[in-house]
Amino acid sequence: MSFQVKLKALTIALLVSISSFFLLSSAFCPIFAQTAEISAQPQAAQTAEVTVTAPAAEAAAPASQPVPPAEVKPEIPAAPAEAKIEITGELKSIEIQAPAQTAEITATATVQPAQTAEVAAPAVTPAPAPAAEVKPETPAAAPAPAPAPASKPAAPAKKAVKFTATPDTLFITPGSTCDLSKVKLEVKTPEGEIKPVSVDSWSADTGSVNMTTYTPPTAAFKGTAALLANYTYAGETLKTELEIKVRKPYIEERLIVLYMALILAIIILLSINKATGGKNYFIRRIGGLNAIDEAIGRSTEMGKPVLYLTGLSDMSSISTIASISILSYVATKTAEYETSLLVPCCRSLVMNTAREVVKESYLEAGKPDAYNAENIKYITDDQFGFVSGVDGIMLREKPAANFYLGHFMAESLIYAETGNSIGAIQIAGTSEFSQIPFFVAACDYCLIGEELFAASAYLSRKPKDVGTLRGQDIAKLAIMVIVIIGVVLETVSVINPGMASSLGLYKSFFQTK
Repeated sequence: MSFQVKLKALTIALLVSISSFFLLSSAFCPIFAQTAEISAQPQAAQTAEVTVTAPAAEAAAPASQPVPPAEVKPEIPAAPAEAKIEITGELKSIEIQAPAQTAEITATATVQPAQTAEVAAPAVTPAPAPAAEVKPETPAAAPAPAPAPASKPAAPAKKAVKFTATPDTLFITPGSTCDLSKVKLEVKTPEGEIKPVSVDSWSADTGSVNMTTYTPPTAAFKGTAALLANYTYAGETLKTELEIKVRKPYIEERLIVLYMALILAIIILLSINKATGGKNYFIRRIGGLNAIDEAIGRSTEMGKPVLYLTGLSDMSSISTIASISILSYVATKTAEYETSLLVPCCRSLVMNTAREVVKESYLEAGKPDAYNAENIKYITDDQFGFVSGVDGIMLREKPAANFYLGHFMAESLIYAETGNSIGAIQIAGTSEFSQIPFFVAACDYCLIGEELFAASAYLSRKPKDVGTLRGQDIAKLAIMVIVIIGVVLETVSVINPGMASSLGLYKSFFQTK
């Protein structure tokens, strides 16, 4: 008998322990550890519904639960009742409404982004009653957020208007004033119209200014003054910058260039004057130019024509002008020897110039009837198209002498190889230094550097050409002396720092800005 009493007592104690565990779980289990304040409004946030079946006994919240006692107005009948509990986030309040059959408990909380709790409410029982049966329901889906109101279409971007001042830079000399009335301010509208804009006022960073005149701060002022034109357009006050440069009519730092140009001109004029008076200036021998007569004579002996090329450039090129001068001498010799002269041209203007020069040379030689304009023809402006035409002439006519004098590029070696294959004497000269090695390798004679430009004076011996050549040589010699003096002073100033002031004075004399 005592054993049965002990067994019943142990059973009751076990039931009490299980009930206490469910009742105290909200205080010690983190997922149920929610605090609430009664009477809050429900929100449409995430919710969880829990269905609880209660026994016939009167439901009462135990005092040990950490949630504050709720204001409960349920009428619990003898039959089991169903209670709906909606819990969202952190509990703030609980409102319980108990109809005849159902107790509805609503909890509203502030939803935190990463927290969604599903709560299973324990059955409320007095002492050794069996545990309540809990049937959790699937959480209700959160209602879709209300659609955002349609945004208004963005207004089209306004096209920028452009303001211009004409002129935007003015020049005045020291001690003078600037007339601002000649400055016109215009605006270009988005529609493309240009309208004048009136200036309301002027402001300057230095000096004084009014509506019509700008005055530098002092009579000796030199430099740049920035002016701002203030005006109103479409209700807005705007500004446009204008520069006024105060300087002398010439750039003082470049006077050395003027002095050197004047000295060079005086030397050339004096040399031309002496050459015209009968002074015979020595010009060193140039092998390629001395071979011109030999090449033309060989063509005459063989009864073959002479081929002459002026290059790819037009008459605006110095190389072409020098080549035309040499062509005049070659045409005179071919007229004397009654040898045919072929001049294919890459530019139409060069063709017309060459025809006039050759015609004049034949007249000077007294052989105007021997002149044939058809031998001086235009082929094409295309570089390699012209090369193909010239190579065809070489292979058909078999000239005994070829002259390549002027501006040549990648086609130079093609000419030289084709001419060499037909056994012609070849004399070449170009201002393009990258092509000189090809001419040197494949031609019999080659003019190097400025020998091409000195050829006209060397061949014609005219006083003007010879005097100009002598003046240029003197100027080159003077420049070489100036450079050598500068190098010596620079070296001495490194060895003896006391000479640095002399070097600075020498540099400033030749320095330009």
